[in-house]
Amino acid sequence: MNGRCAAALAFALLATTTARAEAGCDRAKARGLLVEELRLGHAVDVHHLARALSLLCEPPDDEWAILDALALVELDETERARQQLVALTTTATDESLRTRARVLLAWTHLATNDADAFAATIAPLDVRDRTRLELLAAADDADRFAATLARWPANARGELAALHARYDDARTLRRPWLAGTLSALLPGAGQVYAGSWQAAAVAFVLNGVFITATVELGRRDLWAAAAATGLGASFVYLGNILNAAELARRRSETAAAPARATLEEHLVPERRPWLDR
Repeated sequence: MNGRCAAALAFALLATTTARAEAGCDRAKARGLLVEELRLGHAVDVHHLARALSLLCEPPDDEWAILDALALVELDETERARQQLVALTTTATDESLRTRARVLLAWTHLATNDADAFAATIAPLDVRDRTRLELLAAADDADRFAATLARWPANARGELAALHARYDDARTLRRPWLAGTLSALLPGAGQVYAGSWQAAAVAFVLNGVFITATVELGRRDLWAAAAATGLGASFVYLGNILNAAELARRRSETAAAPARATLEEHLVPERRPWLDR
């Protein structure tokens, strides 16, 4: 499906009666279609279909607007998504939908590292909803996560602690400081530690070439040229250290992404509406 056929699908969801006013919409079917398209990653289709349904059905369904906001986040239209969620926190007819909108609004602020907006958004939430969002915010700080977890119901702490431990282990799979230190001792060693043999070979060869050239030029009393190659060697050496640290950071981020997603799904199931809540 694509955006061009979204309106046609919305029309198909309308009951086929002679009177439009009496027809209404098959809301359950519409929600199911929106959720399935969102699960498949068809954010553009979800957005167009939700808009079409809102125009064709009276009254529009607040949950369609929430699903549309999720699609907008996937499309990097976070500010538009926030506008919709902010409106829903006051206009949604059902209190549970207003709460979902607040939780998702706080999640968008957390995703963009806006600590002040995040704190302001979670303030009106009840203790459980506020705590689960604070747990997600503390995911990268083991001590803070443990302290926040102490406020969670005791019978549910074990699963969350295990999910966080899995994420924390993956997040520290390769330590940037160690990669940098290894490359400082032997150019390329940090890249090997980070899992990139190609980068290690490049770092080793470049440093070897510059250092050898500097020494050789110095032996021939070509001091100006030796100074130039020595300066180049310094930059290459420093770049080798920074590159190793960055490779280690990326390796850890890649390894941690699935565990982070699982933790997030557990704490913010509103983010994945196709999951059992």
